[in-house]
Amino acid sequence: RGWGMMVMRVVTLTVLYAAYMGLMYARGVLDVSNAAMKNDSQTTWDFETAGDVFACGNYAYLVGKLVSPLMVDLAGAQSLLVYTLALGSATTFLFGLNGSPWTAALLWGLFRFGLAFGWPALGRIVCAWCLPTQYGQVFGVLSTASRTGAVMASLVAGRLLMWGVPWRSLFIGAAALLLALLALTNAFLRDKPTDWGLEEVHAKGQELLPLMVVEEDDTEESTMEAGGAVDNSTSTAATATAERSMHQRKGTARGEVDGGFWLWNDGGGGGAGGGDGVKGGPRRAVRHGEDESLLTALGKFSQEGHFWLISVSIMLITPLTEMNSWWPSYLSHVLKLSPGEAASIASVFPAGFIISVLLGGWLYDRLSSRGRFVFISSLLLTGTCVALALRFVHPTVLLEQLELAVESPDASVSRDGDGMVIVDPAHPHYAKLVALRLPLLVLVFLLGFCFGPAYFIPTSVYCASFGGKRHCSTLAGLLDAFGYLSTTAFMVAVGHIAKANRWVQVLDLLWTSLACCTLTYSLFMCRNVQLKYC
Repeated sequence: RGWGMMVMRVVTLTVLYAAYMGLMYARGVLDVSNAAMKNDSQTTWDFETAGDVFACGNYAYLVGKLVSPLMVDLAGAQSLLVYTLALGSATTFLFGLNGSPWTAALLWGLFRFGLAFGWPALGRIVCAWCLPTQYGQVFGVLSTASRTGAVMASLVAGRLLMWGVPWRSLFIGAAALLLALLALTNAFLRDKPTDWGLEEVHAKGQELLPLMVVEEDDTEESTMEAGGAVDNSTSTAATATAERSMHQRKGTARGEVDGGFWLWNDGGGGGAGGGDGVKGGPRRAVRHGEDESLLTALGKFSQEGHFWLISVSIMLITPLTEMNSWWPSYLSHVLKLSPGEAASIASVFPAGFIISVLLGGWLYDRLSSRGRFVFISSLLLTGTCVALALRFVHPTVLLEQLELAVESPDASVSRDGDGMVIVDPAHPHYAKLVALRLPLLVLVFLLGFCFGPAYFIPTSVYCASFGGKRHCSTLAGLLDAFGYLSTTAFMVAVGHIAKANRWVQVLDLLWTSLACCTLTYSLFMCRNVQLKYC
């Protein structure tokens, strides 16, 4: 408690942010270098190869997510993060020296396998260091680390490419960065406060935030001591008594208590009721305790309809987040920019994520459950409309005319030594390309802005609340596994389509997936109005 806890919590969260940002920077170097590697005559790299390598990485990431809960339990969250940084540094360094697509697929698979342990380890540490009332804002801020890393990769690595730095040097520099972060993490990060001689965070939380059952008229309360919002470690007898008490009360929590769920007054929402009729704001139902085995928790997850709703939603939204690997190549092709220029301006996509998640994390903890439903659903619907608008802004006819002009005697349109179409400023189509930049970049930015909060915030809070302190990393790993199962197929498809320069088909895949996601995710958030998991 006191200043010691405050300082070490800030140190812990800062190190987590830096470590995860560094990992995502190293991951983003390949996204930035994709077009430059294609143009390198000393390699056999093309967009089809890139799609296959990305897919191999996603397969490895999927496997990593499935085993990450067990690895967090066996190795510990801090140790696992150190191993992840070590593996990431080694594979990134070797990738920069590599020239074979097959070796690239192997190295990228190993890198992504290690990267899969990063977020579950981070989630376990956050659950140990922070109160449930802080989950929305803490996870909201930490989740921007991935997009901050992507922005830094786009801006820094993209600028270096523009200055003539070889793409291989970018990977070697990223490896050195991960090595420095490994030393920082090993020195200043610990799994829980007790490792520094501090008290458990939830020991204080139970005094401030007891479990409560509220009468329909809000005039009487029954208060029970607990180990924390995600640590239901009371005795079986106490649990049975609490359940009987809940079921005996008429109109308890508007029918939200079902099957023995406990309700946690998480303090969000503010005001007298926070919009949910309960003092202190929306409450979260908690089910899984420290004494449940992994198999028991998995069985309970699979029995819940809301678990499958959010799983399907993650499968549909994750391909959008992986478009970060393709936006530089897309913008380079459409706007006829160099790989470095395209990579730099493609940073608007992760920048949209960062801004919306920071604002959304702050707002999310202050909204009622109904407010959260409206907030997330509105963003999803707007984002789907943006994706559809991007599909129709795509200059299909203009690009076809430029390809035809290359074959004509017109000297103002030609190909450079790397096969890229160069348009002279005097050509009438050049002005059209310049005019396209702003609307395309605004739409790409809005895509990240609209889908950032939905991808990061409710899912992180849901994992912490429904999974509990012990199983939050398990649940997070499962959801990521579902997401990357669909993304693997998506990346292969994009690689084959991009090789033929049929980018409009990629955009069709994207907006269709996002439209379906809007439906399933809105149903999940609607159900959450009663269940209050996130």
